[in-house]
Amino acid sequence: MNTTMRKETISNSNLLFAIAAAIFVLMYAFAILRYPGSFLQYQTFFDLFSLNAPLIIITLGLSIVMIGGGIDISVGAVTGLVTMCCAVFLESGTRSIGSSMLLALGIGLAFGLLQGFLIAYLEIQPFIITLAGMFLANGLLTTIHKDPLNVTVPDFVRLRDLEIVIPWLGTTNRLGNFIPLAIKPGAVVAVTLVVLLVVLMHWSRLDAISMPSEAIIRARLCSAST
Repeated sequence: MNTTMRKETISNSNLLFAIAAAIFVLMYAFAILRYPGSFLQYQTFFDLFSLNAPLIIITLGLSIVMIGGGIDISVGAVTGLVTMCCAVFLESGTRSIGSSMLLALGIGLAFGLLQGFLIAYLEIQPFIITLAGMFLANGLLTTIHKDPLNVTVPDFVRLRDLEIVIPWLGTTNRLGNFIPLAIKPGAVVAVTLVVLLVVLMHWSRLDAISMPSEAIIRARLCSAST
């Protein structure tokens, strides 16, 4: 019984989150000791979220799948396909940011529904289905546009270069000029989604998908006691 309870504690998601947070703090502390002139600046810290906002958002969706015991290795390829489709769509003369966002949602939903149907109803292994989805997305990406594409639509450029400036927080450069802190909207979106995911996973019915191991442990304890 003690061994079983110890396994339950180790597999607790809160403990895993604490370990990940501790690793991040230790790595950032090491970076401060190694490069104090860069990592002690506010801008450098917030750039970690601004530059990695797309990766954080993708990871959040994949985390729900992995917590539920599944896997999806097609997310990178699907993201590349969605990005290229939106770029080609914008450069085709439509120049509508809203329409390109709807196109991105449509492609993502199509891949998600198709792969989810094959996994849930035909009971094919998620690794096999998402591997095929990855090759399909890569093939479609090469077919649509195989070379890098720079979007020059003015509305998109303004949205890409948009920054949230905090004038009272910043750093002083080598010339003695004060540079205010600038945060990309993507960082705000990523942090908001992280908070939303934590709330959903702890205080909603989605919490049930993260509890299969604990349910099995309780069932074994009850059978052992009887």
